[in-house]
Amino acid sequence: MLKNKVKNARFLTKEVLLKNYTTIRTGGKTTLFTPKFPLEAALFYKKYSPLVLGNGSNLLIGDKGVKYSMETSSLNKITLKNMGKKVLIRCEAGVKTANLLSFCKSKNVGGLEFLAGIPASVGGATLMNAGAFGKSLDRFILSVGVYLKSKKAAVKLCGKRCPDYVSEYFGVKVFAVDKSFCGFSYRSSVFSKVNSLILYTDFLLDKVSYDLEKEKKYLEKRKSSQPSAKTFGSVFKNPENGFAGEIIESCNLKGLKIGGAKISDKHANFIENTGNATSFEIYKLIKTIQKEVKRKKKIKLSPEVKIFGKLR
Repeated sequence: MLKNKVKNARFLTKEVLLKNYTTIRTGGKTTLFTPKFPLEAALFYKKYSPLVLGNGSNLLIGDKGVKYSMETSSLNKITLKNMGKKVLIRCEAGVKTANLLSFCKSKNVGGLEFLAGIPASVGGATLMNAGAFGKSLDRFILSVGVYLKSKKAAVKLCGKRCPDYVSEYFGVKVFAVDKSFCGFSYRSSVFSKVNSLILYTDFLLDKVSYDLEKEKKYLEKRKSSQPSAKTFGSVFKNPENGFAGEIIESCNLKGLKIGGAKISDKHANFIENTGNATSFEIYKLIKTIQKEVKRKKKIKLSPEVKIFGKLR
């Protein structure tokens, strides 16, 4: 049983600075584990409830760090199965979106070109329901393979029929959660609200050719409109009937700095680490933006960024 394996497990960890594992390049110390197999990931997750790191985008980790973390880069398998007029791609959580697109290009399977330039892992992109250019990932997801620490979490996720969804994945009992249970919405899913570890995502795609011109167009648009500095990606979700960047710019906040944190001159929905910003300085800048937009525009901006650990 997994419970006994957890009790006897030995994990090779190391002390690191999380700023080296996030795209904004801030974050304090942690005890980091890098699993080689899904079973190792599940065992460590069950025992320590770590912060799970994918590509490290959309994360603000406190300057005091977090006790345990786990990075998923070794969970990088991708498989393809023909399903009549469709193609099923199973992609492990640690795969970078850029590598998923490279795989799609090698197999000439289109549909996911809009992910071009998004700095995420598949696990993180699934959890956040990543999207761009009017498309989001849930449109192409069939199911998500997750490890859940308890039956209570399973029932919360899948309802009382949760045993119907159990399958085995490389020695781990996973819940193959149908898209209808995933609670996908704009930049959100149920996985950010339930204690769960995403191990893989199943994509069901039409048999259409990969569109290199479309990918190129998306990449050029990102390059022309977004900063190349150290950032999270987008800081805030777009509110209804508006764009966060345009709203922040209309409040004359572009270029505002707190310490080493700065609102980008190129796109106001990006915060740049100009060199030695702390997580607390970035957090203060986020709160300042929210306060000013609320005061001037009567609009409440919700962060897309997830915050973990003590900020100071």
